[in-house]
Amino acid sequence: MTTYARWPGDTGYRPLVSLGDVQIDGVTHHRHPNGGGLVAETATAESTAFVGVDARVYGTARVYGTARVYGTAQVSGLLATGERVE
Repeated sequence: MTTYARWPGDTGYRPLVSLGDVQIDGVTHHRHPNGGGLVAETATAESTAFVGVDARVYGTARVYGTARVYGTAQVSGLLATGERVE
């Protein structure tokens, strides 16, 4: 089972349930390889970025480089809301 980080540098944890692909509002979201957060098939989050397990990137959002999205943050287009988006 995959281990997911909750914030950058976290050693991670193993969830009790599978955190595979999910459908939200008819859009498939996959788990980001660096952090385990949700990324919609309509959005982009580079593998060098961090998307924490409780965060979500959706809509037409683009997350590049070493950007970090964590906590309960949600990024959609140019709008960023939630605990932490850096």
